[in-house]
Amino acid sequence: MITKKIFMTSGRERDLIRYSVGTDIKDAHVYSYEEAKEKLIAKNPAYKINADSFLKNVMENPFKDWIEY
Repeated sequence: MITKKIFMTSGRERDLIRYSVGTDIKDAHVYSYEEAKEKLIAKNPAYKINADSFLKNVMENPFKDWIEY
């Protein structure tokens, strides 16, 4: 069974998030769902309302590509 994880970058001009098996970006780190949610809210408090929805959309991304947050 393939285990997918949430990868996120931080400290960039455009931070990225992805849900996949691996990453091709060296500064991307693995986060749990709750950690990723907290990180989104910390970056922009307006995400508090839609953080769950955003993360679910990232996890359902059919292209498995990087998404800016």
